[in-house]
Amino acid sequence: MRRRLTILEEGFFLKLLIEQRKNIALKLNTVKLCIVTKKHRMYAEGRAARPREIHGIEIRNGAHDNTIRGNIIAGNRISNPNLYAGGLYFTTAAHHNVVRGNRIGVNVDGNPLPNETGIFLEIGAPHDNIIGGPRASVACDDPCNVISGNSGNGIIVRFAGTIKNRIEGNYIGLNATGTRAVPNQFPGIAVLRGASENIIGGARATTACDGRCNVISGNAGNGVVLLDSGTTDNRVRGNFIGVDPTGTTAMPNKLPGIGIALGASENIIGIALGASENIIGGERATTACDGRCNVISGNGGSGIVLTDAGTSKNRIEGNYIGLNAIGTITVPNQLVGIDVRFGASENIIGSSRASVACAGPPTDISGPAGSLPNQLHQDGVVIISPDATLHGTIDLQGRPAKPAPSWAISLTVTLTPLGSSTPSYTFTTTTDQSGAFSLAGISPGRYDIRLKGKHTLRNLAQNVDLVSGENRYFLGQLLEGDVETAASFNQVVLADFGVLSGAFNSCRTETRFVVNADLDESGCVALADFGLLAGNFNRQGDILVTATPFAPAALQQARDQRALLAFNVEELAVKAGQIVTVAVEIDPRGEAVNGGMVHLRFDPALVEVVAVQPSGQLPAVLEEPLVDNQRGVVRFGAGLLGQTRTSRFAILTLRLRVKAATSGTTITPEVDSFPASDVSGPEGSVLGEAHALRLKPIASGQAKYMLFLPIVAR
Repeated sequence: MRRRLTILEEGFFLKLLIEQRKNIALKLNTVKLCIVTKKHRMYAEGRAARPREIHGIEIRNGAHDNTIRGNIIAGNRISNPNLYAGGLYFTTAAHHNVVRGNRIGVNVDGNPLPNETGIFLEIGAPHDNIIGGPRASVACDDPCNVISGNSGNGIIVRFAGTIKNRIEGNYIGLNATGTRAVPNQFPGIAVLRGASENIIGGARATTACDGRCNVISGNAGNGVVLLDSGTTDNRVRGNFIGVDPTGTTAMPNKLPGIGIALGASENIIGIALGASENIIGGERATTACDGRCNVISGNGGSGIVLTDAGTSKNRIEGNYIGLNAIGTITVPNQLVGIDVRFGASENIIGSSRASVACAGPPTDISGPAGSLPNQLHQDGVVIISPDATLHGTIDLQGRPAKPAPSWAISLTVTLTPLGSSTPSYTFTTTTDQSGAFSLAGISPGRYDIRLKGKHTLRNLAQNVDLVSGENRYFLGQLLEGDVETAASFNQVVLADFGVLSGAFNSCRTETRFVVNADLDESGCVALADFGLLAGNFNRQGDILVTATPFAPAALQQARDQRALLAFNVEELAVKAGQIVTVAVEIDPRGEAVNGGMVHLRFDPALVEVVAVQPSGQLPAVLEEPLVDNQRGVVRFGAGLLGQTRTSRFAILTLRLRVKAATSGTTITPEVDSFPASDVSGPEGSVLGEAHALRLKPIASGQAKYMLFLPIVAR
C-alpha cells in the first residue's frame, strides 16, 4: 500500500523505476539534473559508459504526472539480441508524464553515447505522455529534448492502445545547436503495430521552427515512419524534416523524409483535428509554410513514400516538399517529392482551394534538378511517380560472339537501399542472348546492386541511383568458377576444381555431368570450363564493379584465338617395326595458357602407342592418360591453377611402334567431336590451330638409318 519511486544511487549514477503499486499511482515527482544510464553505467563526468542490462528510466503500471527533466540519458543497452533497451521506457498505462530538456543518446559533450532506442512507448497502452513541449524560439532550449546518436530509433511508438502521446519541440538526429548531424541509426520516429492518435509536432505561428515544431533531420534511416495495419489517425504536422532548424540548409535523413507502408492507413500529414485519418501537414491560411505545414526537404530519398497494398486513405496536405521554409529556393529531396507505389491506394494528396494561390490544403512540391517533371493536378501539386525499371547488361566469360544461346543465364539480383544491410528486392531473372535483363517495379532510390549467376562470383555495384522510369546500366563482367556452392559459396577454391575435374569431359546426357561445372554453358564440361575456373582460382566475391550508364550496345564480336597445338615435328620418316618418340606441344603465340586437352586419332592397323608420359608442365590432371590401341585413341587433359604459361612447352610425350608405313599415315588432334583437343586461358578456349603428325615410309635406296631434324614452328 505504498507509492514507489526507486532511485538507487551509485555515486552519481542513477537507476530509476517509477510505477504504481496496489492501485495507488505515483505522481507529481520530478527527476532532474541527473546522469542516467543502465546497460552502460556512465562515468561521473558523463562522457563514457560501463556495461549494465536495463532501461535508463522505466515508467509503468499507471504512473502519471511525473516529469523527467534536464538529464543525460545515454548508453543503455541489453546484450540479448531479442530484447531492446530504451533510454526511457513507458509501458503499462503510464500516462500524462512529461519528458523535457533532456539529452538522450549523447554525452555531456554532445557526442554519441547510444541507447539502443532513445525512447520507447509500448505495451499496455501508455497514453497522453508528452515528449518535449513548445519552444520559445528556434533554439533547442527547455523543453526541447535532443534525441540523437542512438543505435536504433530515436523514438518508437507501437502497439494498439498506445494512443494520444505527443512528440513536440525536439531535435531528433541533430546536436543541441542544430548545426551537425548526430544520427539515430534507424528512423528518427517510428509509429507502428497499431499505435494510433499520436501527434508528432504541432501548429506553428510563423514559418520558423519554433513552438511544437520538431526538427527531425540527419538520421541514418527515415525521418518518420508510419507502419502496419491498424496504425491509424496519427498526425505529423508543423515539423522540419530533412533540413536544419532555420529551414534553409539540407540536413538529410538518408532515406525518405516520411515513409508510410505495410498497410498503415487513415493517417494524416496535417488537417482538421477531428479527422479520423493519419495526417501529414494541414491547412494554411496563406501561401506561407506556417500552421501545420511540414517542411520536408533535403532528404536522401524521396520526400514522402507511400507503399504497399492496404496503405490507404492517408492525407498529405499543405506541406513544402523540396523547398526552404519560406518557399523561395529549392532544398531538393534526392528523388521525387511524393512517391506512391506497390498497391498503395485511396490516399489524398492536396485538396481543393478557393483561388489560384497555393493556400489551404495544397502541397508545394519541388524535385531535384534534372528530375522528372512533377504532375500538376487541379487541386494542388503532386507526384505519383512511376516505378523505376532497371535495364541491366553484363559480360560473361568464355562465350562466343553475341547474340548466342549461351549468353542466356539464370541470374539472381538483389537491391539493398543505401545505409541498410537488408535487401529490399531479390529478383531471379534470365538474361537474353546478349546478356541483358530488365527488372521492373522498383521504388526509386539509391541501392547497392548485387548480381550472381549460378556458377559465377557475385558482382557488387555500389551507390547506384535508380530514378522513376528507365535506368540503363552496364554492371560488369561476371567471373566464372563457383562450381561448388554449398561449402564454398561466392569463391573459387579447390573444392570447385574437385567437382569440375570429376565431371570433366562429360555432357548433359551423362550421369557424371554437373550443371554448375559447365561454366560456358556449352552443354559439356570441357577444357574451356577448366580455363575459366583456373583463371579465377582463389578469388572470392563480392567483386566491386562500377555501374556505367549505357545506350543499347552493338553486338559483341568474337575475339581472335591464336594458340597452336602441334607435335614437335610435322613429318617423320619411319619403317615397319621402328619405335619413335614424339612430343605434343602447346605454343601460346601471345595467349596466356592455363590448360590443355589432347585427343589424338590414329590408324591402329599402322601404329601402336607403346607409352604415354605427361610432361608435368600442367600439374593439375583433369583426365589421366588414356590409350586405346584398338580404336586408335589417345587422351590426356591437364591444367595450371591460378597461373598461366606464355612460352612454348610440351604437354605429353608419346612412344610409337610403327606396324606398317604407308604414305599419308597421320596422328591427328581431334577438334570436331567431343571431347575435342583444346587449349585454354583465363577467358576460355584460346586454340587457333591444331596440326597433325605425318608418318611416311623410308624410300627405297635410302640409308638404313637417317636422322630427321625436328621441324618446330615458333
